[in-house]
Amino acid sequence: MRHLFVYGTLRWCLLPEPYRPRCAPGVAPPSAQFVGAPLWNEENFPGLLQAVMQKLSYAGTGQVWGRLYDLGPYPGAVLEKDAGSVITGDVYYLPPDPAVLVSLDAYEDYDARYPERSLFRRVPVSVTMLGGQHLDCWIYVYNGDISRARLIPDGDYLQYRRWNFAVATP
Repeated sequence: MRHLFVYGTLRWCLLPEPYRPRCAPGVAPPSAQFVGAPLWNEENFPGLLQAVMQKLSYAGTGQVWGRLYDLGPYPGAVLEKDAGSVITGDVYYLPPDPAVLVSLDAYEDYDARYPERSLFRRVPVSVTMLGGQHLDCWIYVYNGDISRARLIPDGDYLQYRRWNFAVATP
């Protein structure tokens, strides 16, 4: 698969500027509006992702059917075609370098040999881009118990962060 759908901590706007993937030809960058308290800065951005993110290309924003949950330091997606709700995220083109997925799997705590023990699982999903086209992408879905997690109602982690920051800021 040549694409990756991200909905949380790896969204383009949340990455430190030096590590944001370049835009694919003909694709405009997403709006980098203020998204609340900074998630990353250059000093605390995970070392294993620094080179990886620069190998990706931003392809646009899309949506998948499912529900998004607040798990504290990051969100978790649960795919459900009949959910009646969507998860919004960014799509990146993946390079043909297998080390990229190895690093992303490590970041997401996914082990293909033992998916049942992984925090997230990497699975294929059909993403509907905002322009209407469909792309087959990898997505990391949450593999744990969501019974105590807070639902992110609109399925957009960036909007959720903006709202929570606005509420918390006097």
